[in-house]
Amino acid sequence: SAALAALLFVGCSSDNTDDVTPAGEVKTYTELGAVLPATRTSLDGTSVVWSASDQISVWSDVTTSPVTFSLASGEGTASATFTVPAGAGVKGTSSSIYKAVYPANVNGNIEIPQLQSWNDYANFGNNVNPMVAVGTDLSNMQFKNVCGIVVVKVQADATGTILNGITLASNSLKPLAGTGRLTFSGTNDPTITWQTAATSVTLQCGEEISTTAQEYYIVVPAGSYPDLSLTLSYKTGSNPTQTYTKTRSSSVTVQAGNITYIGANISLTTTVYQVGDLYPNSDSPEGVVFAVSDNGTSGYVVALTDTAAAGTQWGPTDYSSI
Repeated sequence: SAALAALLFVGCSSDNTDDVTPAGEVKTYTELGAVLPATRTSLDGTSVVWSASDQISVWSDVTTSPVTFSLASGEGTASATFTVPAGAGVKGTSSSIYKAVYPANVNGNIEIPQLQSWNDYANFGNNVNPMVAVGTDLSNMQFKNVCGIVVVKVQADATGTILNGITLASNSLKPLAGTGRLTFSGTNDPTITWQTAATSVTLQCGEEISTTAQEYYIVVPAGSYPDLSLTLSYKTGSNPTQTYTKTRSSSVTVQAGNITYIGANISLTTTVYQVGDLYPNSDSPEGVVFAVSDNGTSGYVVALTDTAAAGTQWGPTDYSSI
């Protein structure tokens, strides 16, 4: 709007000794309008909104060191205003191109944390999902995602089961977290060069698992992953900590700003077995436990019928692990 545009031209400066000064009148901007794409910091139902503590880094061809802008208004909406403290700002001319990165950092890089914190189901934490914006109009900076969201659906077979965390790993050693340097070419989308990278990312939970399937969100860089694996760590009461690992046999592509479901629902078994127990239970037995490990949280089962003998003979030739 005209009113917002007028607010942006809040000051002028000819004192540019600490900046590169291209031709043209140089002005200092202390306010920025930021518009979200389809996916961002927190989800309110199907809405995508800015959060109260959000900060972004902004720089230009004049002010080459990133300046931190903080949310001033627009919390809980997709369009917000960010401002700087008195005396700060980003300088530019009528031909300047501005770059912005969320979340804020002194180098203007993108940062995907290897340890992400659970922030309720179907959600992800603040400062986890990086975005970038590039343009000539600071009143209307259109942010774009550089990451996608991997969704894991989990449930437990009993109440009181605590999910410690979910680790997603790339067996082909593709980056799933780390710090990336951005290279801009005009107003085109930037390219990313990884400076540090981790091939696994963990969603730290520490919350009770529901007995109905719930969605857990993990933020990863957009790209194709040929061989992802999942490891879930969980604990029930005084039982030992158990782990469940699942590896995809097919490639999955995660697109920027999109939600990608991987695998079927994971139902975690909390039962601790002893040799001689019926598996999975006495009501619907499929086999008998003949060996246990990990304090009874895993082992081997012998089938009640031998499938090689058309289901008429009990025998040890048909068994599976638990």
